[in-house]
Amino acid sequence: MDERIREMRLKLDKIAWEPEQSEKNKRAFAFIVVYSDYLIQQAEKANELEEHLKVIEDSWGYQFRVKAAEYVDVLEKENQRYKEALEFYADRENHVAPFLFMQDNGIPVHNESKVDEDKGHKARQALGGDENA
Repeated sequence: MDERIREMRLKLDKIAWEPEQSEKNKRAFAFIVVYSDYLIQQAEKANELEEHLKVIEDSWGYQFRVKAAEYVDVLEKENQRYKEALEFYADRENHVAPFLFMQDNGIPVHNESKVDEDKGHKARQALGGDENA
């Protein structure tokens, strides 16, 4: 219970009934006591709800941090896939077709370059995260 509410409750409890009080005063005092109890209950309920709300907000904050960390992990993996694919295609050596042999007519025969062999597999794999793309 809130300290101020407790203090008000104690003051109400200390008010003494005197025999010479009029019936009207007694009814008025009884009315005040009844409604003060109701107001105290409502204030206590509000305090409980505020505490419950704080727990919920703390929980949501925690859940948000967990989800954000998971999403960052996903993005880091995605960025790593993109980086590896870009490094493969950016490497000039991967575009060079290796020499196999010289034909009788003097025309060289080359094998496919690594990029030609790949046929975009690494790019599709990076974009979709599909190992079998």
